[in-house]
Amino acid sequence: MLYGLWIISLLLAAISLLVMTGLVAARMFRANRQERRELARKRLLPAFLAFTEDGDQEAFLSKAATVPMSTTVDLSLEFLNLMRGDEHANLVNVLTRAGVARELVFRTARGNRTSRIHAVEALPFFPGPETTVSLQNALKDRSADVRLSAAIGLVAGGSNVPLAELLEQLGTGDLASRRLVGLFRHLPAERLDELREILKSGETPSIVRAAAIEALGTSGDYSLLPLFAACIADGEPEVSAAAIHAIGELAHPAGATAIERALTNADWQVRAEAATAVARIGLDRASGQLSELLEDDQWLVRYAASKALFDLGVDGRTVLVDIAKGGRPRSQRAAALLLAEEGYEAQ
Repeated sequence: MLYGLWIISLLLAAISLLVMTGLVAARMFRANRQERRELARKRLLPAFLAFTEDGDQEAFLSKAATVPMSTTVDLSLEFLNLMRGDEHANLVNVLTRAGVARELVFRTARGNRTSRIHAVEALPFFPGPETTVSLQNALKDRSADVRLSAAIGLVAGGSNVPLAELLEQLGTGDLASRRLVGLFRHLPAERLDELREILKSGETPSIVRAAAIEALGTSGDYSLLPLFAACIADGEPEVSAAAIHAIGELAHPAGATAIERALTNADWQVRAEAATAVARIGLDRASGQLSELLEDDQWLVRYAASKALFDLGVDGRTVLVDIAKGGRPRSQRAAALLLAEEGYEAQ
């Protein structure tokens, strides 16, 4: 039995030694690879800088041929994001010759999720039939983020694929609302009617409707107010909150009634957005309702209401001071905290 324990101990020691050796080797490999990348970057960076000065494509291409394509691609994206006008066009031309566009097309279908996203987001720098085909293929990717990046690229590139068709291909179950807003904001002005239709459709998921409302809220189009008001009434908290936020962004007095109603909404997110919107449109008559919201169960609602009272100006601040001095305990704390945060002292 002791002999068996001795053998097991030796095996465990050998395994530990092998694991430690493997970890050290892996660390050395990563460090070596990183060092090679840095050296390649240092060799190629002067070629980029020189090209921006003299536009010598042949000199750039000869230098780019001496470093890994991954280095060329990484530096290309940095410079493409910085340059504009003719310089940008010239750089795109030489990078296409260097094979960067071809490499990005290759990466859209291979590699890990992050690599595919970066490739899809970079492809619109190289417009053309091959880019369009690659982005269309990326709409079938297993990753929702890759699909959404491809859709943004297609829309930004002037694709006329109907928005409803794009959304069907994307699937919306696992999409982030913020990225959907980015997609909708890339739509040209002449296609905003497609967003209106999405809002009117009862079959559109709430995350898509909320994103569409947020995108339209910055349009400055007051004719959207009735549509936003209708969205508040549909009962979906996410949609209602987005609609109230959009009405506040438009800051038109015609939205006052919808905002006042939303101050008593059952959902706290809607009440918080409504309180913020009161200040944006200067709805002084709602100060009484805001005062009541200082007793709300949700802290964010209490904060939004106290901030709105402060932003309404002298009258609202007077109300806050009075509450801070002698209001109910919860209201008093909310008012006092906001006044302290703003550094406001009653005159």
